Amino acid sequence: MFAEIVCKDISELRDVLHEKLQKIKGIERTETFISLEESFSRSVKVLDQ
Repeated sequence: MFAEIVCKDISELRDVLHEKLQKIKGIERTETFISLEESFSRSVKVLDQ
């Protein structure tokens, strides 16, 4: 299985791998590939100040 996960930083990635994925029954191991060239756009809602 291949899953693409977007994290804001390495700390969040660590949390996803160790605290979320590894706790799912049936997952025995993971292999991580980090893409530094991936670009994406986010919708940001600006709140009135």
